[in-house]
Amino acid sequence: MKNLFILFSLVAITFFASCKKDNSIIPTTLSESIIGTWNLTSVKNGATEQMPNLITSGQLIFDTNNNFMSVTNTFFGVEVTNQTYTVDDVNNILTTTKPSGKVTILKVLLDGKNITFTYTDDQNQFFTIKASK
Repeated sequence: MKNLFILFSLVAITFFASCKKDNSIIPTTLSESIIGTWNLTSVKNGATEQMPNLITSGQLIFDTNNNFMSVTNTFFGVEVTNQTYTVDDVNNILTTTKPSGKVTILKVLLDGKNITFTYTDDQNQFFTIKASK
């Protein structure tokens, strides 16, 4: 009887030890979901699409330390901008700050692996930026 118990215990341990754990955590907030690299799909100044006429491609990269990097390929060359960011999860607002201190406030719409940013710049021009993971 004791040997039968040991045998069943070993089988049970082997079975449970071989089960794969799913360590992936599904992000639930904007501040969690925004982390990673986003590939630009559209950049509009008002109603005028800037891709691929002016901007040929680009990436928006958000890290877990609130650093944000924008890499934009244009017909004039590559532009890299490093900034910091904060996220207001309640209102879906992203605030970016350049090293010069210039602040930009963007409204964010997140739809799975697609994200849309909208904002008005200091010259009162309205922008819509779309990207996907």
